Parts: sequence; C-alpha cells; structure tokens
Amino acid sequence: MRDKKEGKLNRKQKAIAWISVLLLLTAFGVSTYKIVTAVREYRKSADAYSDLQEYVFPVYENTAPANTDNGDTDSLDETAESSVGWYYTLQNIGADFTRLAEINSDVVGWISIPSTKLSYPVTQTGDNTYYLNHLFTGEQNICGCAFLDCRNDEDFYSRNNIIYGHRMNDGSMFTCIQNYKNQSYYDAHPTATLYTPEGTYTIEFFAGYVTEAYGDPWKMSFTSDEAYMEWHDSLVARSDFTSNVSFSENDRVITLSTCSGSFTNARYVLHGVIRGY
Repeated sequence: MRDKKEGKLNRKQKAIAWISVLLLLTAFGVSTYKIVTAVREYRKSADAYSDLQEYVFPVYENTAPANTDNGDTDSLDETAESSVGWYYTLQNIGADFTRLAEINSDVVGWISIPSTKLSYPVTQTGDNTYYLNHLFTGEQNICGCAFLDCRNDEDFYSRNNIIYGHRMNDGSMFTCIQNYKNQSYYDAHPTATLYTPEGTYTIEFFAGYVTEAYGDPWKMSFTSDEAYMEWHDSLVARSDFTSNVSFSENDRVITLSTCSGSFTNARYVLHGVIRGY
C-alpha cells in the first residue's frame, strides 16, 4: 500500500513539475513574442518618420544685388555666395504640407526641437485615441503619432494647444521633453519650432513639470484674461526650470504632453508661448 501511495505522489509531483515547465515556457514565449513585436514596430516607426523628414526643408531668401538673376540655392550654407555672386540667407525651415496631406489629410503641423530627436508631423482627428496607436501613414503601431487635442482649433489659435506624443524606450517621439527636469537641458534647448500650412513659428518654453493626467495643464477655457494670467503663473510656479519668457493675455500656449514613469498615470508636460502669430 505504501509503495502504491508513494507511486501516486511521484506521478502527481511529476505532473505538477511538467505543468510548471509548460507554464514557464508559455510565459517565456509570450514575453519573447512581445519583445520581438515591439522591436519590429519601433523599427517600422523609425523608418516611417525618417522617410518623412524629406518633407521638411530650408527656405532661402535671395539677397543678391539689384538687377541680377537668381542663382541656384542647392547646397547653400546658412549665409552663402554662389560662384557667380548670388547671395542667399536662410530664413527658416519649411514643411511641404501639400505633399504631407497627400499621405495623411489629418496633418495640421510639424513640431521640432532643434538638436534633439523630436521632429514629427502633428495630426488632428475627431478623437484623442486613434493616433495613440497609428503612425502618420495610417499603419497600426504602438509608437503612434503626435496629435493635437481634438478640442483645439486646427490652426493652433486656441489659448492652450495640447500636443500629445508617446514616451518611447528608444528615445523617440516625445521622450526628450522629460529632460526639461534639468535647468541645463532647458538652457541648451529653450525653444521649439512649429510649422503649419499658414507659417513657421517659434515656441519659447516657460514651464515643465511632472503632473497627474488631468487638471490645470489641460485647461482650455478661461473665464477672463485675469484667469488666464493666473493659470500661466501657476504653471511657472510648478516648473522644474526657470525662464525669462514674457507672457500676456494675448499670447497662446503650446503644451507638449507625454507619459512619465514618476508614478502611476503620471505625465510630463512642457509649456511654451507661440511667437510670430
């Protein structure tokens, strides 16, 4: 009897051991699949947005002496003189929104922070979920696309224009805005450039901080100019960095928003004033 009982126990223990091994192998397989899928989607995203960089280009103004013909602006430096004496000055960087709209009619702008990885088209659609997992090309992808809040005016004429983008493990999309926790990073990157079909504008950053995923950073309606100014002052008071950016009730704000690992459902937001409107 004892041998039979021990035999049953051994068989039971072996069965449990095999089930444990199978569960571990299944978990390993699922984890490996997720990692491989994520790497593949990161690569597709990087390739897709790299290809779109050709739609952003330098814009030169001909500053040649009077009564001369235009020369060729190809391969010019910031201020350059061609071999035949024509002068050109770099005015700004433009974006070809006609060609971008042929790829995706939801395009409303392009956002770039010089000397960082952040240089992406901005879309807007009827909800704030579609571009969380779709690239600019429309392909489903975990990296998503930067997008303007669906409640904002598509011409960025709202008082608080919110642009969302993911924080990716490879440093792409809006990952770099968390670096504004450091004053030295702000000092090196105090501005961004916003390209729209109507023109090119500078964004002067004035506040950045970690916050909950709701509340004042996403406020769009203000009862008065005084309330709008008080809102601005409250953002500055929370900022990780100090700036000398001026602000008035006539100014409009760009808010860049991304996830933060500081705590559950945390966000890092970066506010800037739009100049040049």
